[in-house]
Amino acid sequence: MASQPIKFVRSNSDDAAFKRLIKEFDIILTTDYGVLQTDYDEQNIFTEPIDIVLLYFNNIAIGCGGFKHYNNTTAEAKRIYLQGAYRRKGLGKAIMHEIEKWIIEKGYKDVVLETGDLQYAAIELYKLLGYFEIENYPPYENSPASVCFKKNLVQH
Repeated sequence: MASQPIKFVRSNSDDAAFKRLIKEFDIILTTDYGVLQTDYDEQNIFTEPIDIVLLYFNNIAIGCGGFKHYNNTTAEAKRIYLQGAYRRKGLGKAIMHEIEKWIIEKGYKDVVLETGDLQYAAIELYKLLGYFEIENYPPYENSPASVCFKKNLVQH
């Protein structure tokens, strides 16, 4: 992958490439979780655009991730996805680093995120990147399929 042209583009959740990737992601999640996935639809629809990073390979968007305000010191990472053919090549890690960099630039000190209990590769990635599991935060506190994480990005 390193010799191939990859680039990051900062945008927002209104971006057509982001919407295309998220449709793919939602199909995968619905396959994994069935009707349970509809319980998460409300958290995955943004009333206002959120900041997102798109990863392009050969000028085609192959991955994404975003974040939104959670509280004064914390951002919440959202909709992190990488197409299957590009996984296990360090690109998921690169997306997360790009998101974290932007979160720090926006003045946040911490990041939280939620993933599903069947998203084994994602859970492994977050732990590898220094995220630690936390109690499920709102609105996921009563969601048994949710696994929540936090990472301190800068020293308080």
